[in-house]
Amino acid sequence: MLPAVKGPTPWAVILCRFNDVPALHTPRAKFFDFVSEYGRGGLFDYWRDASYGAIDLAGSEVFGWYTMKYSFVHDSADPFKDGSQGRSAWISEAIRLADEAGVDLSRFYGVIAVINANADDSNAGRNTALAIGGAWGQTNWHWCQKCQGLAYGGGPSPGACPAGGLHNFSGSGDYALSANDATFPGQDNWRWCRKCQGLAFNGNPSPGSCPSGGLHDHSTSADYRLGIGKVGYPSQNDWRWCRKCQGLSYGGNPSLGPCPAGGTHDHTSSANYALVSIGSGLNTTFNAHETGHGYGLPHSWSANPDVEYGDPWDIMSAMRVRTFANGDYPPAGPELNAPTRYKLGWLSNDRVFTYSQITSRTGGILQLGQRIDLVALNRPELPGYLMARVLTPNHIYTVEFRQPTGWDRGIKGEGVLIHELRSSYTTGQNNWHWCDKCQGLTFSGTAICPAGGVHDHTGSGNYKLAISDPGFSGQHSWRWCRKCQGLAFAAGAPGPCPAGGDHDHSASADYGLAINNSGFPGQSLWKWCNKCQGLTYAGNAVTGACSAGGKHDHSGSGNYTLTHDNPSASGQDQWRWCRKCQGLAYDGYGVCAAGGFHNNTRSGDYSLEFNHPSFPGQDLWKWCNKCQGLAYAGNVKPGACPASGQHDHTGSGNYSLLYDVGSNNGQNQWRWCRKCQLLAYAGNPSPGSCPAGGVHDHSTSLDYTLANFGQDLSYLIQGDWQPGQEFHDVARDVRIAIEKFDSDAGTATIIFGSPVVLSPHQVMIDPHILTPGRPRNK
Repeated sequence: MLPAVKGPTPWAVILCRFNDVPALHTPRAKFFDFVSEYGRGGLFDYWRDASYGAIDLAGSEVFGWYTMKYSFVHDSADPFKDGSQGRSAWISEAIRLADEAGVDLSRFYGVIAVINANADDSNAGRNTALAIGGAWGQTNWHWCQKCQGLAYGGGPSPGACPAGGLHNFSGSGDYALSANDATFPGQDNWRWCRKCQGLAFNGNPSPGSCPSGGLHDHSTSADYRLGIGKVGYPSQNDWRWCRKCQGLSYGGNPSLGPCPAGGTHDHTSSANYALVSIGSGLNTTFNAHETGHGYGLPHSWSANPDVEYGDPWDIMSAMRVRTFANGDYPPAGPELNAPTRYKLGWLSNDRVFTYSQITSRTGGILQLGQRIDLVALNRPELPGYLMARVLTPNHIYTVEFRQPTGWDRGIKGEGVLIHELRSSYTTGQNNWHWCDKCQGLTFSGTAICPAGGVHDHTGSGNYKLAISDPGFSGQHSWRWCRKCQGLAFAAGAPGPCPAGGDHDHSASADYGLAINNSGFPGQSLWKWCNKCQGLTYAGNAVTGACSAGGKHDHSGSGNYTLTHDNPSASGQDQWRWCRKCQGLAYDGYGVCAAGGFHNNTRSGDYSLEFNHPSFPGQDLWKWCNKCQGLAYAGNVKPGACPASGQHDHTGSGNYSLLYDVGSNNGQNQWRWCRKCQLLAYAGNPSPGSCPAGGVHDHSTSLDYTLANFGQDLSYLIQGDWQPGQEFHDVARDVRIAIEKFDSDAGTATIIFGSPVVLSPHQVMIDPHILTPGRPRNK
């Protein structure tokens, strides 16, 4: 739901084995080092460096091995028997098995389900599946690129090749064969030749010609079985029997390969055999890519033509990226591109240079030239700008400099990258979310979390607190903060607020909490933090990020118990646990026309432009400080508000929406309701409940498009720009020139705009773009 990822993000690694594949001999410590140990070259190090220290995988744990209900031979190709992705089955099974073992997964950011054989693996939402080559069958069988045959590579010699010399296994995967297993479904009587190392069929009168001379020698071979056609496990088809030499060879390439019986292999009358390919997924590049999806990142692209996975300098284009070997978990790298880091909040504004071309409503462009030095993106310890961006009315260009150091050691050489963003997500105000009950767009950016972004209540129960009840026997003086929505103890100093300054309890009631009362019904292990004064859950391995810095400090705290998921209990509900900071925050802002409060848990993160006179689109959209919705204010009546009466736009900025532009700049099918004036999504079967009665009426609405995190893709225009080269967008009058590199200083000198270079204080920067405000809290 939220793009901003900061603070603790521990992962639960759950090791699962198919019920017909032995558990791996890989020590559990290797998995632990991968996700939870500094300096091991795994995910822990990658995300610490890529986020400039903003996120921390400390607290990740490893569980298992657990035995799944699935068979590799029968289920791994299609566990649901409906053609859907197997990764969802492995993740669900891992969560089920961990739950049965008593593991509390609520304390983890996400799950990495490790399976011990090659099957569908990748990301599914916040979680991911990781396939590690298991011990099924006999491994070390390889394809020979000279003769196309299959031969055993685990002996002293690769064996004689009919193309001359020895077999060449370079470029081959690692194949596994069923050996001496009568239960395996397939054709038996395939044998290994001890002379040429090849696999040949032994069910005919002659064992076939051997490239080592004479006939194949199967005297010490196991009995191998091969699957045919569509099988129950992931496999590579198009392996064929040669009727002349009896050997198995690959038939999917233009050349059939030389046959030791003369000529080329003859696959006439052969079945279509399926072989299991074994591969290890415990590599940094693949897993950084998949956990990147878990952090909400889409794939990266190249531009013109637009190609998915088209940015070899960015991890979100894996596995088509420039990598290097890094010891225990190869391959590794590269890092993330600059616009993605900026969207995630890992690049602060003081490290981003903005060159703005301001177009007024009356026309005309004010363009001034500027020369700057860009620091290499992967050398953040150096002072200066890490990214530059050029803002135009409907387009954004970003510029970054990369050097082949750190996680970028595989990019070959230093160069400048230019990306384009086709929406205004990074320049507007985010934390607007869709409500899946009323379909409306509501602002939810008031609940600021000390771990970054806003609170994430995924997985939380519904807590009730005693409010303004002098008869409550617990501890009083707990107060709601109107800035961060959190609960903090207010008998002394109010404590630092993640929204800035101290907590603001000016509009709060007096809340009472049960303390050190073992007989009070509810959930215990809630603790007071003596640094931020907040109430946080202390029953998880992760302590949580504190607005006073570092982790929460519960020393000196009593044991508080909160009423949990009890609809009959008295008190104020809609208090939720935040999985990022472990704190308790109020989730009841915003009244929904469908009843109760808005439900934003399945929403993306949308960004709106406001107070920007040059932004193309329709303005006079306003935030309602009662229902938190966005309503059109250009008509005589403001419209019915679900919080009663009419919308109140006091304190709102002037928002502008793009319309009738399709999905090129974001998500379209947002519509105005002529009855209540609210903006609601119209792409679902129901238009949603309207506070004016019935459902929304979109009959005369334009088609509005909203910028959102998931669709704000980065497109690589070109990589490896070198000194002396220039980029021009003639239509938008954009010029980006690369002047020089200083490799030792780690900088690239870039010129924006006209060749006339002015001092920094002469550059025109639009303050509405650089310092967007936020609607005041209700």
